[in-house]
Amino acid sequence: MGWIDHASSQGLARLLREEVNPRAVGSYDDGCCMTYTMPSSLHHNEWQEITDRLRYQVREAVEEIIRSLDKIDQDEKGQFLAGIPESELYEAALTVMMRLVFLFSAEERGLLLLGDPLYDEHYAVSTLVARLQEAADQHGEEVLERRHDAWVRLLSTFRAVYGGLSHERLKLLPYAGKLFDPDRFSFLEGRRTGTTW
Repeated sequence: MGWIDHASSQGLARLLREEVNPRAVGSYDDGCCMTYTMPSSLHHNEWQEITDRLRYQVREAVEEIIRSLDKIDQDEKGQFLAGIPESELYEAALTVMMRLVFLFSAEERGLLLLGDPLYDEHYAVSTLVARLQEAADQHGEEVLERRHDAWVRLLSTFRAVYGGLSHERLKLLPYAGKLFDPDRFSFLEGRRTGTTW
């Protein structure tokens, strides 16, 4: 997979734990599931504070993704992002962030296969976060710098949501759509622009 081998799990782990995870904002009804409806008793200032915090998290998440892509480009001596305009890079980073938010939300709401052992082990973003956190807790954050499996797993999940899964033990209908289209930003998968998956 070439450049994907350079994508360490450390930045991705921080991104998933602190910036994109919906658990970073909001409250929980039972310590497990996020309460999506905010109380109507919130004052305008409180709503503004929540909005500002979300805006900050989105900006931080996009910047983290761009930093990671830029580091990969530096490691690849400028070949990874050659010919990619800044606007497309920003749009790709924003798309990755939106995919992650969608996945966290869909898993929390039971719209994906969270709870199926095969899905949990190989596709779920929430279990990926837990696995990365466990590795960091046991061996220190620096161990994540040497791991490269998280990005590949996310790419598999993005493709599964887009194209579906049809396996005797795991079935997921394709959602298709622009958000998860793997050909939209093929460079995120280490492929040249114009190639198809």
